[in-house]
Amino acid sequence: MRDEILGLPEKGDKVGYYLPMRNFFGGRWIRHCGWYPDYHLRLYRKDLGRFSEREVHEAIELEGPRAYLKNPLNHYTYRDASDYLERMERYSSLAAKQMLSEGKRPRITDIALRPPFTFLKMFVLQLGFLDGRTGLLLSTLYAYYTYTKYAKLREMKP
Repeated sequence: MRDEILGLPEKGDKVGYYLPMRNFFGGRWIRHCGWYPDYHLRLYRKDLGRFSEREVHEAIELEGPRAYLKNPLNHYTYRDASDYLERMERYSSLAAKQMLSEGKRPRITDIALRPPFTFLKMFVLQLGFLDGRTGLLLSTLYAYYTYTKYAKLREMKP
């Protein structure tokens, strides 16, 4: 990645670059579940970018052409399920608060259908089953996160 970044044109037409993240969870690199390549805008001209105001999952707002790098950045996401669940409690509250501020109103179908869809998307469509038990665990954890944030949004509704 270092060589790829150093080889970028200093004054090229691109204002930002997406880096592929290679995520580590539960003692191994995750190759599926939508976790690889997990592109994030990480290199950009700071005079043209700014962070969006959000409770969770902040994003960089950037005007202009972007490109994707090939070499991954190693990302040590969560140590294990306990670490994930601990942070999920905080993130699900922030996500629910963000959705409420955006005027999102929870429907019973959000709670009933979104969690199983999240599981099926990660485990089947994004080939999480190829990551074995770890893929099953991640898909289940994310489905639980989805359930939790919508349940919290339902509790917050005005």
